[in-house]
Amino acid sequence: MKVKILFLSFALLIGTACTKTSSFELKNPDVMLAPNSGFMISEVKDRSGYQPNEDEPEIDLEKSLKEALQEAVAKQGLEGNDYSIVTQIINYKPGNAFARWLMPGMGATELETVSQIVDKNGNVIANVPVQRTISMGGGFTVGAWKSVISEVAEEIILEIKRAIYKQ
Repeated sequence: MKVKILFLSFALLIGTACTKTSSFELKNPDVMLAPNSGFMISEVKDRSGYQPNEDEPEIDLEKSLKEALQEAVAKQGLEGNDYSIVTQIINYKPGNAFARWLMPGMGATELETVSQIVDKNGNVIANVPVQRTISMGGGFTVGAWKSVISEVAEEIILEIKRAIYKQ
């Protein structure tokens, strides 16, 4: 019985260590994205105000996220030029694996973005807010800033794909 309780406690802790929230917010319910719609990544802007400390690696957030978004669009087969994706980085914290190991919740790696789907006329069709946090882990989460960028990019594109096929 004690083993089961310990296992369930550990599973609950692990399950809450990484969180991700996302949604697809259509601006006009009369506008539908066609299943064959194509998307291009036009712009990524860092509005987080993040400045690395001297012990943190230099990270070009805009370039890293744009490349990850382009890879995600290609992976999902959504390449094209029907719509543009414009993304803003709202919040970024690289975190610290050692701090996460010492005390879960401390040293969390965080990335929050808002992407806009824009048509050829410059009209915003939808917003796609995504937030990802890695709040627990030790040595295996070193470099979590890399995985959080790719995971957020993948989630943005998956939200768009889900919205296309949900309509």
